[in-house]
Amino acid sequence: QRCLSEESGESLDLDYRDVPIIHGFRYVKEIGGGCIMAHVDQTEAFLPAQALSGIAFLMLILLSALGAIFAVALSNKIAKPIENITRNIANFNLDSDNTHQVMPMADPTYREIEQLAETFDEMASKLGSAVRDKDALLNALNLHAIVSVSDRDGNILDVNEAFCKRSGYSRSELLGKNHRIVSSRTQDREFWAEMWRTISSGKPWRGELCNRAKDGTIYWVDTFIAPFTNDKGDIEKYISIRVDITVSKNNALAMQASNKITSVALEEMRIAEERLAFAFDGSGDGVWDWDLQTNKVLMSKRWKSMLGFEEHEIGSELTEWSSRVHPEDMPKVMLEVQANIEGKTESFFNEHRIRCKDGSYLWILDRGKVVTRDADGNALRMIGTHTDISQHKELERIKAELISTVSHELRTPVTSIRGALGLLEAGVLGELPVKAMDFVKVAHRNSQ
Repeated sequence: QRCLSEESGESLDLDYRDVPIIHGFRYVKEIGGGCIMAHVDQTEAFLPAQALSGIAFLMLILLSALGAIFAVALSNKIAKPIENITRNIANFNLDSDNTHQVMPMADPTYREIEQLAETFDEMASKLGSAVRDKDALLNALNLHAIVSVSDRDGNILDVNEAFCKRSGYSRSELLGKNHRIVSSRTQDREFWAEMWRTISSGKPWRGELCNRAKDGTIYWVDTFIAPFTNDKGDIEKYISIRVDITVSKNNALAMQASNKITSVALEEMRIAEERLAFAFDGSGDGVWDWDLQTNKVLMSKRWKSMLGFEEHEIGSELTEWSSRVHPEDMPKVMLEVQANIEGKTESFFNEHRIRCKDGSYLWILDRGKVVTRDADGNALRMIGTHTDISQHKELERIKAELISTVSHELRTPVTSIRGALGLLEAGVLGELPVKAMDFVKVAHRNSQ
C-alpha cells in the first residue's frame, strides 16, 4: 500500500523465503511502483536491540534497588520526627505541668515538620493553661457552689461534696436518684413545666428553687442549669450549678411580710387620718401640730382661715401663734400649756382671744396634749385644735345683759308686790276668806 502511494519508507515483511526481513523501499516512477533498495533479516537487525534491552533491564533492576534503598532512607528520615511528634502527642498529659514536657527538635531540613512541632508546642501550652484554668474554676465551684450532673431524665449522675453537705444525703444515696429527692414541693407544676420546656429545648435556665434537706429543713438555691448536647445535637446531660441563698431569701420573705404589714398599717393610718381630717373639717376646728425639738408649728388651712389669712400668709414659726394671743390672756395660756408639757396634766384647754388679720380679736377654745415623749419623759410633740367660740361668748354676753336688765327692771315692782301680799297674808287688812287666803299664800310664795 505504501509502495503504491508514491512514497518511500521502511517496512517489516516476509521475503520470498518467508523469512521476516526489514527492508527499505523507494518509489520508482519508471517502473510505476516501489522497489526494495536494501533489506536485512529481522533476527540480525534486532540483535543489538536485544542486547541493549538486557542491559537496560539490568540497569532498571539496579536503579530500582538503589531507588528503594534511597526511598527507605529518606522516608525514615522524614517519618522519624513525625513518629516522635505523634508519640509525644499520644503520651501528652493535660493534667500535668506541660512546661516539663518538651517536644524533640525536628530536622530543620523539613521546615513543615519543624512548624508542626512548634505548632504542637504552642497548642500544648495553651491547652495546659486552659486545663489549669478549668481546674481552678472547678475548685472554686466545688468550694462555693452546689454542683450536680444529671441525665436527660433528671437522674443524678454525679454530685460534689457541697451538694451532699447541704442536702444531708451521702453521695451513694444521691447517685441514680431523681432530683425530686430534694424537692420541697413548694413550686407549682407550671413552674417545673416551664423549666423543663426551657432546658429540653437546649437553652439554659436560671431561677430560684426551694429544696428540702434530708432532715426536713427548707433551703433556697439560686440555680443555673445548662444542657450539654452531642455531635447530633441531642441532649446527653444537664449540669446544674447552685448557690445557697437561704439567708437572703428568708430576709427577703421577712421583708415582704413586714412590708405587707407596714402597708396595711399605713393604709389603716391613712384611713384614720382621712376620717380625722373629715371630722375636723366637719367640726370647723383648726388643727395645730407643735414640734418641741425644732419649735416649729404646723397650722391647718382652717386654723389660718379662721383668722382671715390665706394658707401661704402664715408660716411655721411658734411666734405666728404666740404673737397673736391677747396679752392679757397669754400668762394663763402658757401656764396651762407648760403644765401639760411637764406631765402634770393629761391635756389642757383654755379660752383666750387671738388677733385676726383685720386687727379684731376672736375668742377661741384651745385644746391640746403632748402625744410623744422620749425615754426620759421629755415632751417631743404636742397637737391640738382651735374652736371658734365667738358666738358662744356673744350669747353669754347677751344673757348676762338680759339677766342684769331683768333683775334691775323687775326687782322693784316684785318687791312691792311681795310686800303687799305679805301684809294680806299677815291679816293686817283684816281677815280674808279661806279660799282667798289660799290664793294670797300661793301668790306670795311665787313672788318670793
